[in-house]
Amino acid sequence: MNGARIDLLCDGGGSVGFGHVRRTLTLADELRSRGHRVSIASISSEATRLIPPQPPFTEEAAVLVVDAHEGVADAIVAARAEGKIVVALDWFGDAEPDIAVVVYPHAAVRARLQAFVGYEYCMLRPEIVAQPAASDGEGAVIALGGGDMLRQAHAAAQGLSASGMDVSVIQGPLATPEGPRGPYRVVNNPPDFPARLSRCALAVTNAGGCMFEALYFGRPTHVLPQTSMEWAVADDLRRRGLLLGVGVESLRTYGRTELSKYMTTGNVLVDGSGARRIAAIVEGLL
Repeated sequence: MNGARIDLLCDGGGSVGFGHVRRTLTLADELRSRGHRVSIASISSEATRLIPPQPPFTEEAAVLVVDAHEGVADAIVAARAEGKIVVALDWFGDAEPDIAVVVYPHAAVRARLQAFVGYEYCMLRPEIVAQPAASDGEGAVIALGGGDMLRQAHAAAQGLSASGMDVSVIQGPLATPEGPRGPYRVVNNPPDFPARLSRCALAVTNAGGCMFEALYFGRPTHVLPQTSMEWAVADDLRRRGLLLGVGVESLRTYGRTELSKYMTTGNVLVDGSGARRIAAIVEGLL
């Protein structure tokens, strides 16, 4: 198959988080590895700052992939009017794409041709997939997405460290750097984050990308959702028995025996192949 021109469009920033940008970068890497000519654009200045410089192309793209909860309806309509195939990731707006790919159906999923729904379409960045998980773990890692929108990380760290647990707060690329407020460590956007997460005994995350990464590593995970959509996903995974708990009020120190019950369960649901599955869907449209 000759490589095709594919455009990706995403959003990200303080109120949206880093998840859409990270997923888009992951999908772009997968499509480029298959020989396609890919360019990423964003709908906000914040997201633009999070995306590396893109290669210039003069030819029109055959496919547009959008990854944003809002703000891309006009782009979907315009691309379809131009004859492009539109693939929308986790989109629930009125504009109808040709293909919809949804990890969790927060609302009715609309697609002109076909919809793909399920946790198997969760995309994990390559450095997570390449990182081996430890058979056991030590300490707690608190990583509440790109920016800790509800400012819960330090409260969680104080509670866990007060009970004697070794705690590290990982601040993402959108967080305001600040030091510890108690007997715990604070690390700003560390390059070895995959290794840190893979070997912790307890992961405290939001209900977005960090949660899926922790589950992929088989880490016992307590979730502090940051939005109503994250609450819906967290409640679903709790009902499936994959999470230790949900919400800051129920966060506590867990015993080793209790933690061991949740080791290596989440990776049954999140297997690290989501980007390959979505890339294959895109290729099937060319």
